[in-house]
Parts: sequence; structure tokens; C-alpha cells
Amino acid sequence: MNRNKECIEHGDTKELLTPGFGVPDMYYGERVRLRALELEDLDVVMENWNNLEMRRFLATAWPMSKNAERKWLERVTTMDPWKDGGMVLAIEDKKTHEFIGTVSFFDISKQNQRAEFGIAIHIQRTLERVMEQTP
Repeated sequence: MNRNKECIEHGDTKELLTPGFGVPDMYYGERVRLRALELEDLDVVMENWNNLEMRRFLATAWPMSKNAERKWLERVTTMDPWKDGGMVLAIEDKKTHEFIGTVSFFDISKQNQRAEFGIAIHIQRTLERVMEQTP
């Protein structure tokens, strides 16, 4: 999909905006960036998706088929955050561009300027590091 972008500057950073949404395509942190989740992410999502250790803190801890995950990806990759009240972004390592996991925003309310979110770490070694640092 070829979308026209607008560029805005905040200090020494630039962000690309999707016209009509007014939100950056990608958000950057010190080590990771949040980007659009793509259908091409399905295989890496499935690598550890049925790992109970990863899923135990999520709403659904039962096994999911690749077909069910494909349908979920097809739905969430086309969500409009304002119309549908949610969005899912991929978490990616800035240096290696490795897919790490997903962050989901739901119950988004533009009027109340609030949303709820959840984070799923999909890569086992990253999950183990996070779990070691969690009390």
C-alpha cells in the first residue's frame, strides 16, 4: 500500500504521519520502535504464540491455530483506532529490526483521551530477560 505521508518535526526527531489519523506511523524509544503489524509477521508471531509461559498473563491462554492467528492478523491490521476503538502495533528492536512482540491498545476514547493497553513479548529469550527483572 502506497500512502502519502506528512512529516512533522519535534525537536531533533521527525515522524511520518498518516493523513487523516494525525498519529505517527512509527514510535521510537531508546531500544525499540512500534510499527504497523503486517500479515508477513504471522510466522514469527506463531513461533512462540502457543508457549504457555508467554501467554499466561494474556486474556487467552489456550492454544491457537495458525489459521485463527491469520484471521486475527487480518482483522487487527485493518483496524481504525478511532472507529474500532483499538489498534495493535509490532514491537521491533531498533538495531536488529527483530520482531519482539506486540502492544495492543483497546477501549480507545478520543473524547476522554484514554485507552487501555497490553504488551505481549513473543521472543522467548526476551521474555526470559523481562521475567528475570520482574519481581
